[in-house]
Amino acid sequence: YKVALEGDPDCSGMVSYNYFAGEHMLFSHRCNRYTSAKQYSTDNQLHAHGYYELVIHIRGEVEYIHNDKMIHPPPYTVMWCQPGGMHAVRLTPCEYERYLMYFSPDFFLQNEQRDCPILKFAENNAVFAFQLDEDQVHTMRSLLERIEQTFQADIPYKSLLVKALIVELFAFFNTDEPTWFASENL
Repeated sequence: YKVALEGDPDCSGMVSYNYFAGEHMLFSHRCNRYTSAKQYSTDNQLHAHGYYELVIHIRGEVEYIHNDKMIHPPPYTVMWCQPGGMHAVRLTPCEYERYLMYFSPDFFLQNEQRDCPILKFAENNAVFAFQLDEDQVHTMRSLLERIEQTFQADIPYKSLLVKALIVELFAFFNTDEPTWFASENL
């Protein structure tokens, strides 16, 4: 927290930033305008986390690197990184919009159902990204907007409602066999 207070007042050119924390998870909708690759140089190093990361790429010219794979995602590509997965983002000057969600392993332990595993879409898959078709994009955008609105609302049972919407998002990812994105080996 104290380190965050020492950052740039304009968040290094961030034009929109929504950041919501819940029990064992974090949700963020970000849109940044980058005018040079140097603006993002500290964040684009290969790194790993002790938590799950879900990135929904909305727009921007970027390269996602995950372990030894790289993709140039078109809009509405969903990327998944498990704890310990090495990953990075390389940007060109652009406006870069994405949804980010971070989950502690406890989130899935608390919300897992034996008959419907939440992470079914990510099981046994070496590829880390999949593309949504036009109908799926509409459904996913609606879910993401509902999650964001619920996080912002001052309502009873907000934490429970957000969890239910997140589980609904994962159930949506599990409904059809996703079109896994072809990646390049590094």
